[in-house]
Amino acid sequence: MERNPYYWEVDKQGQRLPYLDTIMYTIVRIPRPSTCVFCTGRATSMRQPCTRTITTTTRRNRPRDVFKCLDLGVGPERGFIWFNQNTESDPKTGKPHVDAKKLKWFRNQKFRQAVSYAIDRESI
Repeated sequence: MERNPYYWEVDKQGQRLPYLDTIMYTIVRIPRPSTCVFCTGRATSMRQPCTRTITTTTRRNRPRDVFKCLDLGVGPERGFIWFNQNTESDPKTGKPHVDAKKLKWFRNQKFRQAVSYAIDRESI
């Protein structure tokens, strides 16, 4: 895939996004493909939770390489909407992942239906 020079989004400094000029996807027909391809060095990144198994396997297969597991936050997907109904708390802070007021909204079927009705599907 090649970068669209007319893409509208820019960063805080006004530089057009994305920063990459090209992205190449490799389709692999094996179980857990991104893990296998990344761990053996045939890919430079993967979008998957960084587990202990992945880091151990990668370090074993790529001992000279330096890599980092990063939490990049919200992904670039813009084609759908979801409501976080996670009732758990952050183990580090003890604070809930979702504010109680918002959790009540998100769990209300009528609220979700109202949001769904508000989407102008025809224009999309």
